[in-house]
Amino acid sequence: MKFKNLIIVLLIVFVSSILGIYFFKDKFRNEDDLVKNVNPANITYLTPAEIEDNLDSHDPDYYNNNIIQVIGEVKSISVDSNSAVLKSENNDIEVIFQKGEDLSNTEEGSFVSVRGVAKPPLSKSFILRLTSSIITVK
Repeated sequence: MKFKNLIIVLLIVFVSSILGIYFFKDKFRNEDDLVKNVNPANITYLTPAEIEDNLDSHDPDYYNNNIIQVIGEVKSISVDSNSAVLKSENNDIEVIFQKGEDLSNTEEGSFVSVRGVAKPPLSKSFILRLTSSIITVK
């Protein structure tokens, strides 16, 4: 009898796990895939100045885990670490690119449009950190 109950419980757990994965698969998707395949209606389009203004009046996690597209001037770029810094008035925006992103034609002083997942900054010299980013316009 106990063995039969154990099998029924395991079967229920297995079926509910499969259903959970099916209905909540977007929550488990890779951030790189989310950034590449996002619906344009789900993107927040901003300039660095708008981000700074909004974060001055909201808490630091205001944009956390949202997909944001930022147009800005490249302050510095590091091909080795696959990252860049976009200029802002006071604090800058740190951008961490996806593996394989072509940064060879991107130079300091050029304007780019970057899309990525917003995260809180790791340093006080930045207002925002974008991870899993891609360059949409050079």
